[in-house]
Amino acid sequence: MAAPDDHPLQGHVGMGAVAVLSLVIHDVATATTHIVEPEPHENWSCPVAVLRDGEWRLYPTREARDADRPDRTLTLP
Repeated sequence: MAAPDDHPLQGHVGMGAVAVLSLVIHDVATATTHIVEPEPHENWSCPVAVLRDGEWRLYPTREARDADRPDRTLTLP
């Protein structure tokens, strides 16, 4: 889903307009939905969330996921 319009990197990276996206995580085990917004320095152009060992690993792109370089990890209730 779209990140906030006032995100500092929204539409201002490089020569073209860039969409910075938020993540929607729906946990079917707990029937809960969480919206995670990028921090001001995070440029999530194609974000990916991976659940590993009880922690969500949040990656800005598929390439970052493939290289296992998450922007952050978090534990959701």
